[in-house]
Amino acid sequence: MAILSIDSDRAARLLNIGPLVIVSTTYQGITNAMPLAWICPMGYNPATISLVMNRGAYTRVLVEKSGLFMVQVPVASQINMVMSLGTQSLADNPNKLAESGVELFTVEGAQGMPMLHGCVAWLLCRLIPDQYLEEHSNMLIARVEDAWIDEDVFDNGYWNLENCATDKQPLHYVAGGQFYTTGKLIQADIDE
Repeated sequence: MAILSIDSDRAARLLNIGPLVIVSTTYQGITNAMPLAWICPMGYNPATISLVMNRGAYTRVLVEKSGLFMVQVPVASQINMVMSLGTQSLADNPNKLAESGVELFTVEGAQGMPMLHGCVAWLLCRLIPDQYLEEHSNMLIARVEDAWIDEDVFDNGYWNLENCATDKQPLHYVAGGQFYTTGKLIQADIDE
């Protein structure tokens, strides 16, 4: 697997397929990560996203304090790690990441933000403070500052999932431990 940097203005394509993501951050030596199903691209230049994170989530507290965080797209082979991350809190279990099987790394340009090994896309995000949203909702807005992809699943600016194994397919969360993987590509007739 080779990790390639992509133009952050194209980062919305990484989220357009509606995948479940994992949000990770670090603040004053505390690192945490949580799965998140409600995330949406909002703009392209600059790339902007919205996320719905429970105000009581420990990861959200760290995101708000740090201002920086990583959004990554996990795959089918990580389903048990995703469930483990989503069913416990670092506030209750200081070994949450290790017990969930999380392996962290970072790359140049990621500003020290933790990236989860095995994912297929990573977006470095900076929180855009919005006092009303932060106090009265679970929504956060962020600007994508940089992005990386696994070259095995992204080609020429587009997802290329037709030729990868099922265990490298992005996840879509339903409920109660049920997930779907991304389905088969179909193409509309387009007059060019």
